[in-house]
Amino acid sequence: MNGSITAGRRSAAADDGYVTDRSGDLGFTSATQSLLMNEGGGTDGLVKITTLFYGKFHEDAHLRLFLGGLQQPLDVHARRLALYISEMMGAEGRPWTRDTETRPRQPIRIQGGVGDAEGGRCHYADSRADAHFIAWHSIAREPSKVGRRFKLDDCRVWMRLFFWSAREANVHPNMFV
Repeated sequence: MNGSITAGRRSAAADDGYVTDRSGDLGFTSATQSLLMNEGGGTDGLVKITTLFYGKFHEDAHLRLFLGGLQQPLDVHARRLALYISEMMGAEGRPWTRDTETRPRQPIRIQGGVGDAEGGRCHYADSRADAHFIAWHSIAREPSKVGRRFKLDDCRVWMRLFFWSAREANVHPNMFV
């Protein structure tokens, strides 16, 4: 296991709380995560949190650089993140995987990548790894930072805004304190 919690189709070890994503990465989901998910309002509670989060994300000059060529309304992106988190926390029916498999494929402009018909570069967000690749190659990032993976300063700002949004959403008093 690479240390990250991943989501996706149930593995043979699903009864032990393990899940695997489409790349084969193994993650873990626990009864506590499921309990928090249910008591925190389920996917709807997470949508409330991620909607508040992406409002703050968009206003943050540092994080906004990762959006780059993202053409989706922020509420669409917020819903997808909520589906992803809910699936990682053990939601039934693989909501994020289902959404990813059924949504239209649209190219997102990036720095570096495969050229598109207009002579630019684009990539497709078909997985969590693809979404991160797109963020790392955002057209809004400084050229010297293109391709650089998320660093501690990026993660610290992201988590600060996410937990702030969770507290503001007040979906569960003990969740994200």
